Amino acid sequence: MESWYILCVAFAYFVGVEPACEDVSTAACSLFLANKPDLCQDQALSANCKRFCGQCPLVCYDCPIGVSSPDNCTTTKACSPGEVCMQKTHVNPDGSKEFIMSCESKTTCEGLGLGFHAIIGKRSDGMFSVEHARRDLSFHCCDVDQCNYPTEFITTTTLPTTTVTTLPTTTLKPLHNCSRDIVFVLDGSTSVGSSNHNYMKSFVQKLIGGLTIGPMDSQVAVVEYSDTARVEWYLTDHTSIRDLENAAMTIPYVQGSTGTHAAFYLVHNSVLTSRHGARPNAKDIVIILTDGGTDIPDLAVNEAKKLEDDGVTIIAIGVGPNADTQELLQYVKTGHVYTVKSFFTLPYFTSAIAQNLCE
Repeated sequence: MESWYILCVAFAYFVGVEPACEDVSTAACSLFLANKPDLCQDQALSANCKRFCGQCPLVCYDCPIGVSSPDNCTTTKACSPGEVCMQKTHVNPDGSKEFIMSCESKTTCEGLGLGFHAIIGKRSDGMFSVEHARRDLSFHCCDVDQCNYPTEFITTTTLPTTTVTTLPTTTLKPLHNCSRDIVFVLDGSTSVGSSNHNYMKSFVQKLIGGLTIGPMDSQVAVVEYSDTARVEWYLTDHTSIRDLENAAMTIPYVQGSTGTHAAFYLVHNSVLTSRHGARPNAKDIVIILTDGGTDIPDLAVNEAKKLEDDGVTIIAIGVGPNADTQELLQYVKTGHVYTVKSFFTLPYFTSAIAQNLCE
């Protein structure tokens, strides 16, 4: 109670002062949200948690003059309303590349058909074609802070039993003869944001679309967490790909803090049990997606250990610049930890995730 009082006093001190688009403290914002769920709807109080509440302008890498390596682009820029992050890659005749990163009008990205991984090739007659073997120029637009860093640059670190991978773009291939009980554990905290939550749902939908679903094949359940955890559906609630895909796109965005421990507890004690459809002869896999650290790390790690002690494989995916890889590594003993630069690109990485399901 004392800490809550001190926090209220601190916020009261800052209210009325025109703040920069930075938070007083991410930890303070999380604590305040836990006690005041409508924090981000309160104009006065949320002024001290603008970034936490998703109220800051989009920030993009800003190198409008081409650089030979994206690592050479170290400046950023706050975009204007209606702009998104843009990245162009130009391949020179000698095979070298130049990268341009900046803010761009969303209308330009969508209206010209150049955004979202479109490829432009230059024909011999000087005109431009959307598909061409030469592929001189590629465009990528996205709407998450600093998401316009080229995803082709891959960093992989191999640990004794766990692999941490920054993912490339791949295409999903159908999985067959793979009997798994799969539970998606989705971060529904306020810091994710509604747009990113939609990308998360799209990722779940695309991965489900590559599975063979049925009582002798794979089953899928979904748990979402924020302040607490809730089961969106159990393993046997949807028994066809179509039903599962439809259910994935209607997952509500709950918002709140980040109670990862509650989600792991619910999976262990409710979802992956025989009374809710878990099969003794099927391998259990938990896929957790999150954008940052959890509220109570020790509890989360302890609950993850209980799952792995029961033979559950955990695949942890950290998304965005605030993903805590070291924390995710503590969840995983024999599975995989992935890092993805933004939620926008998450649905493109389903194949890289899917290949781990049938190991």
